[in-house]
Amino acid sequence: NRNHYRPEGEECRTYLNNILRAEERMEALANLTTTTLRNIVGELTLDESLTSRDSINAKMTENLDRATDEWGIRVTRVEIRNITPSADIRESMEKQMKAAIYMIRLLRNVQ
Repeated sequence: NRNHYRPEGEECRTYLNNILRAEERMEALANLTTTTLRNIVGELTLDESLTSRDSINAKMTENLDRATDEWGIRVTRVEIRNITPSADIRESMEKQMKAAIYMIRLLRNVQ
């Protein structure tokens, strides 16, 4: 049986409050990350949003680091691994692709 440090009284309350604050900040950071990503992707065209991960990562890092500075959190890197468009966005992409193919065929017939 090892002797473990166990905070008591006021020290215990401070310890638990620090844990709760850290958990609240992690939840707030997750919410902020989601909102920030939506804002950044919302400013891009559909094609840009699917091909500009490096740019999105850089903007996310900058925005999150600035926003979390007052919490004492430093964000040094963000990496978007994959962007999966919703069903309605995928449908729009398919329509856009079909329209592009149609236009190419029309142009070939004109020449």
